[in-house]
Amino acid sequence: MNSQTRALLTGVNAGIIKIRGAYAAWCRQNGVNYHEMLILYSLYIDDIRTQKAISQAYGVPKQTINNLIRALQEKGYLTLAPNASNRQERILTLTESGLRYAESILLPLLALEESAICAMGAEAVRQMVDMALRYGAILEKAMREASYGKA
Repeated sequence: MNSQTRALLTGVNAGIIKIRGAYAAWCRQNGVNYHEMLILYSLYIDDIRTQKAISQAYGVPKQTINNLIRALQEKGYLTLAPNASNRQERILTLTESGLRYAESILLPLLALEESAICAMGAEAVRQMVDMALRYGAILEKAMREASYGKA
């Protein structure tokens, strides 16, 4: 590997770690479990409604998501209902108290995210998102092809 490629990889990884680290630090400072925040974000912002979809979207083990979903359900923040199109899945929905809880966590976070986007500029953020998704898809494809036939 040449030094230019090594520097680019270092930069990519540093950027990913920096962003994830910022969210993790914010969660710690606000007394919120990072993965719980991802579940709430999924339900409140992204409209992702199943355990499997949340797990896949964030690359978090299904068992981790399941444990947190149970805890949220026990607190009365979440309901689970059968999925008519897939009997093995259940649809997650925030209850009224769950919605208030999610907003108490997410609205301050969303304000910070909006502030960061404004500071960076919407077009720069669009380009960053496009490039990150493109790089991720190319890397994922290369990894899938490299492991094809293994296992």
